[in-house]
Amino acid sequence: MDNTKNLFYNHSSKDRGDSTFQEKRRSEAYEKTIPKTLPKIIAASVRYKGVTYTGDRHCNILRYMIKLQIPELSPLSMDLQGFIDQTGQHLSRSDALERCIKTGQVKLKDGKPDLLGGPLTSEDLW
Repeated sequence: MDNTKNLFYNHSSKDRGDSTFQEKRRSEAYEKTIPKTLPKIIAASVRYKGVTYTGDRHCNILRYMIKLQIPELSPLSMDLQGFIDQTGQHLSRSDALERCIKTGQVKLKDGKPDLLGGPLTSEDLW
């Protein structure tokens, strides 16, 4: 997650500050009450040269990357585009589709994912 650049939310631990011992114990107790399930997909992402850029839509992420003047962006492979889950893990579009089916984030039609077109897109999710 250290290499994730989010357009809408800063995941930096510096912003959160250190928790006190009491807060940590409270959060650990709270975590025990949450059922262990698969993390849901929370954002679109593009992984490029070891850095994961995130946002609401892939096109917005690519626009942001162009503003950063990242070279060699035009031949960007669809394999590098994907999604991140609640843990910050980058998933390819196909892996994210499997996860969305298991977590109920995509609608099924006749037992198959009801998608707009080819691979999973952010428009299929939100």
